[in-house]
Amino acid sequence: MMEHIAIVGLGCLFPGAETPAQYWQNLLDRRDCTTPLSNTELGVDPTVYFDPTPGTTDKIHYNKNGHVRGFQFQSAGYRLPKAQLDALDPLYQWTLYAADQALKDAGHGQADESIRQRCGLVIGNIGMPTHSVKRLFADFYHRMLDPYLQTLLGRPDFHLQAPWSAAGLSEINLMTGSHNATIAAQALGLTGPCYTLDAACSSALYAVRVASYYLQSGQADMMVAGSVCHADHVYIDHGFNVLQAFPTDGESVPFDRHSQGLKAGEGAGMIVLKRLSDAVRDRDTIYGVIESVGLSNDGGAKHILVPDFNGQMLALQRAYQQVNGEIDYLECHATGTPVGDQVELGSVEAFFGERGHIPLIGANKGNIGHMLTASGMASILKVLLAMKYGTIPPTIGVKDMVATPKGTLGLQHVVTQTCDWPSHGGPKRAGINAFGFGGVNGHMVLSEYHPQMVQTDITTLKTVPVSIIGMGLSLAGTDTLAAFDDTLRQGRDHFSPLPRTRWLGLEGRTDLLAPRGFDGAPVGAYIESLDFDCKHYKLPPKVIGTHLLSHLFLMPVAERAFYDAGYQLDGEKRNIAVIVAGDVDLNCARYQARNEISWQIRQSLGRQGIQLTEAQQLALETIAKDALFPTPYPEGITGGIGNVVASRIAAHLKLDGPAFALGSHENAPFKAIELAQFMLSEQLVEAVIVAGGSFGGSLENVLWSSLRQPGLPIGEGVGMVVLKREDEAQAKQDRIYATLTGLAIGHAVEGDVAFTPRADQVAQIAARALQQARCTPDQIDLLELCSGGQHQLAEAELAGLSQVYQTGTRSQAAVVGSVSGNYGYLSLAQGMLGIIKTALSLYHRYLPPAARWSMLATGQALPGLNTLAAQAAWDAPTGVRRAAVNSMGLDHAYAHLILQEPSETNRQQAKVPAPYQQRVGSLMSRVYTGREQTIPDMILTAEHCAIFGTKLPDAVTPTLPAKPTMPAAQYDGDALWRESVRTARSQMQFLRAEQQFYRRLNALLGGQLAPTVQPVKPAAATSTAPAAPSKPVLFDLAQLIELTDGSVAKVLGPDYAEADTYPIRTRMPSPPYMFVSRITAMSAEKGKLEPCFIEWECDLPHDAWFSIDGLVGAFVSLESSHAMIVAFTYIGCDQLFKGQLRYRAVDSQTTLYSDMPKAGEVLRGRVNIKSFLKVGKNVLIAYEYLCYVGDRLCFKLEANSGFFLPKDIEKSKGVDPTPYLKATQSAEPFKPLLTCDKTAFSTADIDALQAGDTVACFGPAYQTARVGHLYAPAARMLHRIASINTDGGAFGLGEVVGECDIDPDHWAFKAHFKNDPVMPGTLVVEGCEQTLKFFLCYLGLYNQLDLTPHTLIDHHYSAKFRGEVKCQAETLRYRLTCKSIDRTYEPDGHTLQQIALVFVAEIIYRGNVIGICDNLGAGFRRPGIPQQPPVKAVQPVIEVAK
Repeated sequence: MMEHIAIVGLGCLFPGAETPAQYWQNLLDRRDCTTPLSNTELGVDPTVYFDPTPGTTDKIHYNKNGHVRGFQFQSAGYRLPKAQLDALDPLYQWTLYAADQALKDAGHGQADESIRQRCGLVIGNIGMPTHSVKRLFADFYHRMLDPYLQTLLGRPDFHLQAPWSAAGLSEINLMTGSHNATIAAQALGLTGPCYTLDAACSSALYAVRVASYYLQSGQADMMVAGSVCHADHVYIDHGFNVLQAFPTDGESVPFDRHSQGLKAGEGAGMIVLKRLSDAVRDRDTIYGVIESVGLSNDGGAKHILVPDFNGQMLALQRAYQQVNGEIDYLECHATGTPVGDQVELGSVEAFFGERGHIPLIGANKGNIGHMLTASGMASILKVLLAMKYGTIPPTIGVKDMVATPKGTLGLQHVVTQTCDWPSHGGPKRAGINAFGFGGVNGHMVLSEYHPQMVQTDITTLKTVPVSIIGMGLSLAGTDTLAAFDDTLRQGRDHFSPLPRTRWLGLEGRTDLLAPRGFDGAPVGAYIESLDFDCKHYKLPPKVIGTHLLSHLFLMPVAERAFYDAGYQLDGEKRNIAVIVAGDVDLNCARYQARNEISWQIRQSLGRQGIQLTEAQQLALETIAKDALFPTPYPEGITGGIGNVVASRIAAHLKLDGPAFALGSHENAPFKAIELAQFMLSEQLVEAVIVAGGSFGGSLENVLWSSLRQPGLPIGEGVGMVVLKREDEAQAKQDRIYATLTGLAIGHAVEGDVAFTPRADQVAQIAARALQQARCTPDQIDLLELCSGGQHQLAEAELAGLSQVYQTGTRSQAAVVGSVSGNYGYLSLAQGMLGIIKTALSLYHRYLPPAARWSMLATGQALPGLNTLAAQAAWDAPTGVRRAAVNSMGLDHAYAHLILQEPSETNRQQAKVPAPYQQRVGSLMSRVYTGREQTIPDMILTAEHCAIFGTKLPDAVTPTLPAKPTMPAAQYDGDALWRESVRTARSQMQFLRAEQQFYRRLNALLGGQLAPTVQPVKPAAATSTAPAAPSKPVLFDLAQLIELTDGSVAKVLGPDYAEADTYPIRTRMPSPPYMFVSRITAMSAEKGKLEPCFIEWECDLPHDAWFSIDGLVGAFVSLESSHAMIVAFTYIGCDQLFKGQLRYRAVDSQTTLYSDMPKAGEVLRGRVNIKSFLKVGKNVLIAYEYLCYVGDRLCFKLEANSGFFLPKDIEKSKGVDPTPYLKATQSAEPFKPLLTCDKTAFSTADIDALQAGDTVACFGPAYQTARVGHLYAPAARMLHRIASINTDGGAFGLGEVVGECDIDPDHWAFKAHFKNDPVMPGTLVVEGCEQTLKFFLCYLGLYNQLDLTPHTLIDHHYSAKFRGEVKCQAETLRYRLTCKSIDRTYEPDGHTLQQIALVFVAEIIYRGNVIGICDNLGAGFRRPGIPQQPPVKAVQPVIEVAK
């Protein structure tokens, strides 16, 4: 058994706490350390970023998070110059501070040199751009945009003005991916393993587990492990705003069912680790002992952002596989998100409940917010301090516990008050959960130290040889191993001039290039684009592009490598790990700049006195934003979360081993392979996929590269290897390309932040690797170099290797070369592609020529080394072919890796996998590494110039051709046009599927999300009305009734006979609730769940049962949309789903543009079915419904419906009305025009009002009234008013509670639906409307004969249902709360001109709120007064379940 690891030192910097002691006191004091953003952090007024509506693009609606405030870093006394440390961002300073504090707490201060030589630093890091990055790039992006905005405005004097200065900031601040660990190690004199990793919110546990490997293997004697989270607050908050993870009501309470989201945090936490026996020997203070850490990934069980019960259970099972499963306390992940907390508590209940003991639980995020990558450190420190003091601090705020599946874990298990640690006579034991974005799961088991814990049967982790059994890559002009191999053999290069869009048309801007030492774009092996199969990889075209660039390139390569290793995409879960090695991509700064440019434009225009209309100003902001970076979407936001690319690979390939990103600049692939070797040696996983990639050819990455000099060629691409233990690969007869026998990595302490390559370090690390591989220098025949970007690097590398490989016993010099000669300097991908090149050479037994060697090297002599002009057969004078791959990088590290050819037995017996078959995708989209257009083309268009009254410059031409006037058949020969059409069609197919997917998926899981997209009134030119009434009829009324109540086969033919066998099938409501007279057009196709449309008409006779006073209830027009069910019947949904799924509407959003259809008119409708999305066994459908009378658009409804399993329909637990009933400001009271003493009304009173007798209902003051009827008699949904007032409710504007007696014999149950009875949701909403009208009567508005009731135009209203009204006797209640009353008066100040009232209605059934109708509205105005919309009306998500 591996030795336990002791924790001997603590350090932290958290919100409100600069030491562990302060953090502990804050927990005991129940202190909420979250605060709003301020000018202090941002350098600008936070209101420039604010918008009250969640999800508003490029804005933030919530910012009360855990911020580190008032911390002053003391930079003196470290091993780096004070001035250099002062020039660094807080990201670097916090990392160093917390690590130094932990080392000092462990008793190892600055003077303790010996231990630091054997001490390393591994930390979780968020790797996002900071405020310093924003400041360093602001001037560059402003100068980049200036000339185009000047031309657009016709104002050559316009300049964007930066609000802040970059003076005093080091450009090292741009390296936010891993360099904070490098700087901390340099400043502290640590020469052991050093890198960062990103496992999202699980990063701390992953870092601790990884750091433990170096102790258990003997490679280090002490490790500092922890995690840090610090980034540009706007960048993070904006991302969460797009994801709608923040609470809509501002309340975030872990475990509480009313919590609506998380609040973010920031900070740094570190612990010092030693082997337990060493800690005991050294008499260290032992805060706790790590018994185990269980890691897992969800492996694609659900969407990448949705937690999975089984994935969490797997982490728990792995953690307790070899240790006691009974713990006293569990510190939960508990972020306060409804779905996240529910899934976590469900897994906790299931796992510990099965073992007969559910521990006490708690969480800390209510105190300090969710510190993301650093959150796990807050949990670890809390548990360690609780063990130390024997006290468990409270979890604050929780009152109404999230329900668990079995109900056995409840509020009684939550530590809501400070309590003593449970006493049972043994050591204290606790668990810690950490579950992150991407399905990254971790669970740690901690124990109080006890002398009996010292182990006697300790096993040292001995690394075993690991083999490369699969490979994949993507480079310029090279997507297969065969093509790569051919390039290497021939010594070719793939260099070409810069593609047109790679630098966005800025390569001629010497004003941007010259300050960085470039006079133009260097030649290189650039990648401009790839074709991505959206359907195969389950990503809609709308979201692919710059946001997800690394994901889109790595996923196909991962699949090819997976197949190359002999695996198949068979749906089977495999315990395989994924490590994506790399570092920060500076392209993220463009997204950061997009977040800032709007207010900077406004400020610059104001300072320069340039006046624009509001419309022009908004247009200018949008143009500039979109030129910098595309509009963000939820899926795209995941591209900025470092670990998600690894999780996306794991999800696609169904892998449930650990999946995360590792950052360490150019040496990241080597450190990832070292870590993979640990995992395989421990037999933690079956295999490990290691990926490395770089898109270093972008403008920012080239200009700001520290290891690239102008004039040398640029390269970019990705590579991937699949590793397995050599003994297991041989036993399973896997094809082995090469076997790793030696790998040495060392770090040099320079005394300076700058990296200076050293030949002596190269030689020292190469000698260590040879020793580890148990071979001599003369047994290495091939050396792959990392040189290619900088001559200084090449000189040091060749000098160091010559010292080692210049031997007198060698029969021939070792052959050297670099993949840079073929593809340019590949930056972060250099090491991985060098490894793949070397493995191929070993496997195929040839020595490759050194392409472009004279360009890479400086002509120096190569003692003991040689280059080839052409490939040569690889003889084996020493018996076994061996090669080495060398590396060095900005992390001040040097690496040397030894590979050996496979055995002859493996060559003869290995099962060579079948060649990978490239799929011809059915939904292909082109992905650009830059953008589809250049920045000049994006900004300077004729349309944009027209906005500002300027002329399009002659030099600017569109990137894509204009729409052709020639026949389509002739134009089809133009490849560029075909690509444009294909992309457009793909995009149309998924136009809103992505946003709807997240919203619906969360809704199905019980979440409550605010709106993401507000509807826009369609212009006449773009609103397509249905066909004219004279259009031929596809299905008449008799056929529709037959389809609904009779036989489908009789109408559609014998192919549909199967549908008739299902008693419950897809059908429209039966008469009299069928509001469709004929179908006039339809594009649905049999058997195809694809976008289509359907058009119909509905006659609205004056004498129809639903007509009253010449009007038609809104429920008729809304319910008419069920004509689309005919399309589902025609597609054959019943046959496809075998009658197992029930059709239900999920949600809709309605915008009124004119009066609703009236009696005597013909309703014409069109539904455009936009997409079908499968979620588990259910199918979600997105569509829009346009309702017309003639050519007049009455309303537009954007909606989702679907086919669901009955059990999923029954799962709903109602709606929380709290967010709808929170007043943001005090309302101005409204005095009723008439006064009634009654506060409740009987059925007889309602009957009297319906009959027009207002006096009998309200009293004599209401004598003169023209109410009309409340309802059509058969549509009555109101029987009583239980209570009513005019100044109550949450907003102080009035509240009314109506009641309806549900009769099982009601005709609606027979009509909606046959054999599947449920009260129509539209009829329930009609009950709310009837109650609303009663309230208006009560106010006396119908008694004002000079006020005319009218429909609120351009008004949005909603109804969200999470339950059904069953065919059973019951009382249904409507509680309407008036939320706004907007009115204007005549000059006399008291005579009303017009009034608009808006309500929120709760639908209460069997004691639960099953629905919310929001923004129900009504208006009155005097003749001749134009309507003004209610200014306080909001536009929420509108959801109607039927």
